[in-house]
Amino acid sequence: MSRQQMQDFIIASERSPNLRRELKKCANFNDLIRIAREYGFFISKSDIRDDIGVIPNKIRNWFELSSISPIKK
Repeated sequence: MSRQQMQDFIIASERSPNLRRELKKCANFNDLIRIAREYGFFISKSDIRDDIGVIPNKIRNWFELSSISPIKK
């Protein structure tokens, strides 16, 4: 699957209340993948794993470029 299709799935989940309800029921990656396929998105565990590593880096980079400090625990 292309990176664009993974992003399309994320956007679809933000826009579709039905899809969000289904995703809230997910107990693991297999459930997530099954639901994505039911909605026409063919993702794999490696697609999810790849995005897990990318998102924190994007957030960290955004904070570094902005004047807002991240919340620290």
